[in-house]
Amino acid sequence: DDMVSATWIAVVAATCQGFRPVVAPARRHVARSAAVEEVSLAATQQLVSLAVVAVAEGAWSTTFNGATVDKAVKYLGPSAASAVILVAASGSVSSGVAASMTPGLAASSVACLGLLASYIRRLFVEDKEAPPKELVAVLAAIAFFGLSTALQSFFAAGIVDVPAPFDGPKPVVDGFPALTEGTFQEDADPSDALL
Repeated sequence: DDMVSATWIAVVAATCQGFRPVVAPARRHVARSAAVEEVSLAATQQLVSLAVVAVAEGAWSTTFNGATVDKAVKYLGPSAASAVILVAASGSVSSGVAASMTPGLAASSVACLGLLASYIRRLFVEDKEAPPKELVAVLAAIAFFGLSTALQSFFAAGIVDVPAPFDGPKPVVDGFPALTEGTFQEDADPSDALL
């Protein structure tokens, strides 16, 4: 054991002797938006994954402490209904065409909102046979992220535009220079600001 430890210490010491931190050069061109196809692929994967997780959790919660029809309606019902909508909507979401993605994203938003509401309801209803509240809280957060994915995909795919900033005359405040075009240097080296 001492021989192995000494060997590893020697290897780590030899590796670290020539270590110098490497700083990557600043990017000149930053990606501003993703292509509609990329948004489509990411949204589809995330929303279908949410459907799988929701159904798995609903089935597990139904069988937790013994399965009954009442528990299936409470736990598996909302999960299965949301999953059916999410999977059915995935066809239009995965199309990669903004116009045909709209109905699928709208349906996915409604399904995620319903799933989130069912989890929030489960957090506040006392049920001795229910799964732990911590698990339900994590699933509520996952459903919220699914809703966020569906809603932000409207913007990322260019279906809904963000309003442009005010393009009128710029206000001038006494003591401060007016902001005009060309005030900022696009290709400035960010490391100069640190000196």
